[in-house]
Amino acid sequence: MADRGIKKVVIPKSTLPNVTPDNKYFVRYRIVSQDKNRVSAWSPTFELNAIAPTPLSASNVTYSINNKLVSLAWIDSELRNGYDIFVKSDSNPYAYHGTAAGQSYSFLTNATTSIQFAIQISSISKEKSETLEIYESSVISLV
Repeated sequence: MADRGIKKVVIPKSTLPNVTPDNKYFVRYRIVSQDKNRVSAWSPTFELNAIAPTPLSASNVTYSINNKLVSLAWIDSELRNGYDIFVKSDSNPYAYHGTAAGQSYSFLTNATTSIQFAIQISSISKEKSETLEIYESSVISLV
């Protein structure tokens, strides 16, 4: 039997790297012998499609603004590895603000009239992507 001794490995989703802005994984592998004495060369890089993210409903996202401190909290049943936060202050375009490991994030704002924020699943490049976005707030007036 030719398949005797062949072992299959399943990689848990939680250990995959962050996705690209167009929601794909770049993956490569190498084979190591059981005694760890021999190692293969790295495989070519494969591009795999990730599952499209499920958006958060407005009822699962809360925010509060106290002076210049903005606090965000959300409930995401998918428990992703990280979330990138983008902020739009006044009439400026969205800018990457930071990455949250959990489901909450706080920051100080310099906005004077309005603020808007977006939450997306964490990616390898910190740019706003409609494909990865799971929530975008409406414009919040600060006056």
